[in-house]
Amino acid sequence: EKLKKNSSAPYIINMEPPDGGNFCQCNTCQHLTVSDQVYSLANKVAEYIYQKDTNAYVSLYAYNKHAEVPSFELKKNIIIGVVPYALQSFGSPETIMKRWESTGAKLFLRDYLSIPDWTQNRPTYQINGSFMNKINNILNNDYLGYNFETTASFMSVGLQFYLLSQASWKEIDET
Repeated sequence: EKLKKNSSAPYIINMEPPDGGNFCQCNTCQHLTVSDQVYSLANKVAEYIYQKDTNAYVSLYAYNKHAEVPSFELKKNIIIGVVPYALQSFGSPETIMKRWESTGAKLFLRDYLSIPDWTQNRPTYQINGSFMNKINNILNNDYLGYNFETTASFMSVGLQFYLLSQASWKEIDET
C-alpha cells in the first residue's frame, strides 16, 4: 500500500535474502534446496500481492546459494536477476542462464564488470566478443534488462561501457 501511495506502477518488492548461508533447517525445510526455500517464500508473497494489485511484482536474484532453478514453477509476477558470472557454484554461466531461460520466468542479467578487488583494477578484455555475446543473448532470450556492478575506473571498464552503450542505443525501448 505504501508503494502504491508513493509511486506509480509497476510496484516492485525486493525479497533478496542476505548473501550468507544459515537457511532454515527445521524438519520441513531441511530436505529442501536453498533455492526451493527462497523461491517458495517469494511465490507466496507474489501470489498475495498480485491479489492486491496486478502491477505488483517480487524481485530477487538467482544468486549464490540460491542460483539454482527451483523445482517448481514461479508465479508470473516474479522478476529474477540471474547472476551467472560470480558467487555461485551450480555450473557454468551458460548452463545457469539456459536453465533459467527455460523456465519462462521474467529475467534480467545481473553482472559484474571488473570489480577492483578481483582484477586489481586492470583492464579486462574478453576475446571473441564474449561481452557482446552476453548482450546478444539477453536480447535474443527476452531478458528485461542488464544490471551490473563495477568500479568507476574507465581503465577497467571503459571498453565494456562503450560496447554496452553502442548496443543499447541502436534500438531503444524506453519501457
